Amino acid sequence: MAHEGSDGTGDVPRGKPGSDATGSDVAEMIVAVAAPLASVRAAWTSEGMAAWWWPMFGDTTYDFTPAVGRSWRIATAEGGFGARGEFLDVDEDLIVLTWWWETDEDQTEADTVTVSFALGVGETQVRVAHRARPAALADLREGWLDCLERLAAQY
Repeated sequence: MAHEGSDGTGDVPRGKPGSDATGSDVAEMIVAVAAPLASVRAAWTSEGMAAWWWPMFGDTTYDFTPAVGRSWRIATAEGGFGARGEFLDVDEDLIVLTWWWETDEDQTEADTVTVSFALGVGETQVRVAHRARPAALADLREGWLDCLERLAAQY
């Protein structure tokens, strides 16, 4: 499993997240998954997420069926948190969604998450770019890396 950060070095930056071309604060992570794109893409559905998204909480619920305009929600009472939003753009190699933490009183506007899939040699690269307020980026990066490492470990 190889990780790559926004600096292209092959290492995931663990320091301060960067800014994109528009100046927005973004946590960006890339993971290589040793599986075909169709298999990796299928893991980003309600049925596929249980193995890698918050599996340590036995009560996690998944309502995640990518379709433009559809709402989504992933939550765990045991963990004490959840996230919800709406799908903005969905394609074979792209999912763009809004992101609201259900327990974050400091979040005043929706984050935007872009998940893209690219076929590589014997692998699929999954890139997650999460635009959020600066104070949230380090925790978001840690959470995404945790989930993405479990996703890659499935294959």
